[in-house]
Amino acid sequence: MSRFFASAGLLSHVRAVCSVSGGSVTNGLFAVKHREIAANGYTLEAFDQAVTVPLLSCVTLESLTRKLLLNSWKALGPATRTTLLADALDHWFYGGAKLDKLSTDCNFVLNATNLNTSVRFGFQQYRLGDYVLGFTKPTPSVRVAEAVAASAAVPGVFAPFILEGQSYPCDPGYPPYLVDGGVYDNLGIEPIQNLKSVCWWCSTLVAPFGWASSRVYRSSAPWLDPVR
Repeated sequence: MSRFFASAGLLSHVRAVCSVSGGSVTNGLFAVKHREIAANGYTLEAFDQAVTVPLLSCVTLESLTRKLLLNSWKALGPATRTTLLADALDHWFYGGAKLDKLSTDCNFVLNATNLNTSVRFGFQQYRLGDYVLGFTKPTPSVRVAEAVAASAAVPGVFAPFILEGQSYPCDPGYPPYLVDGGVYDNLGIEPIQNLKSVCWWCSTLVAPFGWASSRVYRSSAPWLDPVR
């Protein structure tokens, strides 16, 4: 759907991109490449070069299953399949990009579910947390790839992502255990309910790097009107 905005000349007007589950793979790549796309005029060509081509190349040439299997021996130590997923995504798409260094021209929200609080846990450039723990500024060590992996950690397939090293206003003394954001909100709509600007909401990725279920909304709080 972001390609639609680019082709329609509207991508520069997008001020919030909210994602959940596998849709966060694309959201994370768009977030990392946002400055590059902006510098090239938010054109369709700029978006394709920065986002579409890397995604399609990975789908064509790489196998996530194979990469995870080849690195499965690392799970004998502290690593889990979820941290291996983060490393694979970082290698393919994000290049070590840190959450707090993303462009601030657009608000990128990658949603996970906190098993300890049973509510949505959001990753953003300027804050992370949930409404039970409270929100805090992400430390420089938090990678975009880790936020994406936490958002896409389907229970039963990937272990919960344990986010350590953060301090929250209502810190219980143990770190959040994060799984797929769809466990709490399969639509990923909670963070954008009161926005009045155009948003791209990428809800989920049905198959590994296959196709994403996306919807576009022009929000007029307190309701959302679909843009067909």
